[in-house]
Amino acid sequence: MSIFVLKLTPSEVIHLLRSETRAAGGAPELNITIQKEYLIEEEFDYAAYGVTNPAEFDLVTSTAKLTVEPRVESGYWVLETLVERKIGALQRKDEFGMTPSILSLDEFEAEVKALGSKEISVRLITQENEGREDFDKWLAAVQSRQGGWKMSKDNDAHRAAANRTLALSVATIWSVGAAIYFGNGSLFNVKPPESEHASAESHAKVVAAATEATPAAPAAPAAPAAPAASSAAASSSDELLTLSKDPKQWVMPTGDYYNQRHSGLKQITPDNVGKMQPAWQFSTGVLRGHEGAPLVIGDVMYLHTPFPNIVYALDLKDPSHQILWKYEPKQDPSVVPVMCCDTVNRGLAYGDGKIFLAQADTTLIALDAKTGKLVWSVKNGDPSKGQTSTAAPHVFKDKVFVGIAGGEFGVRGHITAYSVKDGKQVWRGYSMGPDADTLIDPDKTTHLGTVVGKDSGVNTWQGDQWQTGGGTTWGWYSYDPELNLVYYGSGNPSTWNPNQRPGDNRWSMTIWARDLDTGKVKWLYQMTPHDEWDYDGINEMILADQDIGGAKRKTLVHFDRNGFAYTLDRTNGELLVAEKYDPAVNWATKVDMDKSSKTYGRPQVVDKYSTQHNGEDTNTQGVCPAALGSKDEQPASYDPATGLFMVPTNHVCMDYEPFRVSYTAGQPYVGATLEMYPAGKVLGDGTNHTGNFIAWDAKAGKIVWSNKEQFSAWGGATSTDGGVTFYGTLEGYLKAVDTKTGKELYKYKTPSGIIGNVTVYESGGKQYVAVLSGVGGWAGIGLAAGLSKSNEGLGAVGNYASLANYTALGGVLTVFALPE
Repeated sequence: MSIFVLKLTPSEVIHLLRSETRAAGGAPELNITIQKEYLIEEEFDYAAYGVTNPAEFDLVTSTAKLTVEPRVESGYWVLETLVERKIGALQRKDEFGMTPSILSLDEFEAEVKALGSKEISVRLITQENEGREDFDKWLAAVQSRQGGWKMSKDNDAHRAAANRTLALSVATIWSVGAAIYFGNGSLFNVKPPESEHASAESHAKVVAAATEATPAAPAAPAAPAAPAASSAAASSSDELLTLSKDPKQWVMPTGDYYNQRHSGLKQITPDNVGKMQPAWQFSTGVLRGHEGAPLVIGDVMYLHTPFPNIVYALDLKDPSHQILWKYEPKQDPSVVPVMCCDTVNRGLAYGDGKIFLAQADTTLIALDAKTGKLVWSVKNGDPSKGQTSTAAPHVFKDKVFVGIAGGEFGVRGHITAYSVKDGKQVWRGYSMGPDADTLIDPDKTTHLGTVVGKDSGVNTWQGDQWQTGGGTTWGWYSYDPELNLVYYGSGNPSTWNPNQRPGDNRWSMTIWARDLDTGKVKWLYQMTPHDEWDYDGINEMILADQDIGGAKRKTLVHFDRNGFAYTLDRTNGELLVAEKYDPAVNWATKVDMDKSSKTYGRPQVVDKYSTQHNGEDTNTQGVCPAALGSKDEQPASYDPATGLFMVPTNHVCMDYEPFRVSYTAGQPYVGATLEMYPAGKVLGDGTNHTGNFIAWDAKAGKIVWSNKEQFSAWGGATSTDGGVTFYGTLEGYLKAVDTKTGKELYKYKTPSGIIGNVTVYESGGKQYVAVLSGVGGWAGIGLAAGLSKSNEGLGAVGNYASLANYTALGGVLTVFALPE
């Protein structure tokens, strides 16, 4: 008999039952224990109970008795599937008005029958019979539906007997008392670990064994050839380099290591793009925001969806583009309320014959590219603390890199490298904290040419605020094989109320350059010290070699949410250019470029627009850009022929009122009320558009040409050797412009708004342009989640209220080509 400690919904019960049944290879007798517990949120004297490391403990009250149990993050003792919540947390609406789905009786009946078990014992353990009436009603309803199923109940209101048997803990699924390990007989045929923590390898095996997601492939001809797993994972680097140089394929989330999002195909030109037309479409079966782009490897297209993060493999040689296999994770829906902003996912990665997906619940999975079967999986975070995944993984050399989202819940950001071969963790670097956590060398790591010194990720924070400091890492990553450096950005500090976190809050809002093999930080640059406006610094780092000052420089170009475009020397972090790329930017006059100045590299903040200067509970008005930035995650592209960057931008301002907020794990930690509107309202120029699509000269720091967009340009751009650049619009148009001049050459209205990125590939000798449409994301959250108040959706709803007049929810891949 296995005893489960369960918290909230029947859907959680079912997920765990199915996981154990499959892992055990049968249908064991199951005893479901539904128990109510309460997290202690007030100050607590850890020392009095002998607790030396509070971060590793959950505090739970049990009647009048306090129980303090270890919460092990890895190993056999804890399988991180169960979501810890305060009572009723799943019934609340989050800031976006979303609630998780609750399992219906029909669904419950179907799931239980699938278990094949002949007896289910349900036990209610409550405090003073709290919840007994609801429990009895639920049980009676289930029992009446089950007919011949034997259902028994034990309404014992006393906890004493259970406490003698179980070591009760919020995070513990299987009991680990003196006499019971994982139930009678080990589910995994192993003995419990001798030490408190098992190895990362053991953890990966346990999670893989209990992850419920089975590929479902229809009867179909043999799959077209897809690259096979390499004999050594290290060869992934050579394989990806070779494949990325083939313009017929799109093998990485952003096209190549450099994040350039440029295709070498040139069948489609300014002269003939006007003849382009839809060639085929595919419905994903999922609504909400469809970000990211499909991969094309050989004759197979790999496609992803927002939550529940379905993966499809489509046969490009088949005229009907048959589904070769489908993978659908069975994720706990309770992750949805802690996802910001919308239930998006930005795509897949490929390497070593595997397809990688970072699920919303932070599980990183590796699928066999040929069959869709699960190879390995590992948990990268804890949704119960607000940690989620929205970004695409990235494969560089023999490692797969993944970040973490949840800055709006006080999550401390990190980037983690896992082995592509088996999912073992190689290293993890945090965005703030002691040097041992950040992997910063105090004597070698530099910021604008100066070593940062000891514990730089701690000493610009007040007390231990760095532990909930944000700086999450949900953007795009790039890699320079010659320098062996990985580049990415960290996001806003938590909370959004700057008055609660004095100091520069390093290293939030920072560009990072880490050694790929060790994670050690070579250099970093903090763009917005002590961010006061939620200007997340996670946007893509585009690598390009350019002539600056008469010399060829290995540059990194970054378009930050704060409205400044930065050009740096990627070998050492030297700041070369920092200029505004939207004319409305007003929160700072400039970035100080005087190397002899004490404020070198810092933005010169205007007091009028400083939420810190104006203080708490004061509405600072007319701040440009708005929190969603002059550009959010929608990636730009680089065109080598012109040396220009094609950039989709926002033209939006805001009012921002910070207020005091307290931290509770897994609950929103925002502390600000926002309202957004077109930048023309601040500029007074009579315009009402909220987006532009621009060409940017990163050497000179200036706009070369600019096209107005009615709504924010929220779809990623892709340039081509044919001289045409493609991008999507929020109201649903795929557009093509002349890369040199910006002249609009073509547009086509897809079934829903586009927040995805364009993939360009060739199949059967023909060039194709593919894009996902499915409105959502932060800009489209009002339409996606059915919100109407102007300050909902963290202030975005009012600015995009009219979007519903132009598009509707959807989830469709549209593929374009020239006619025969």
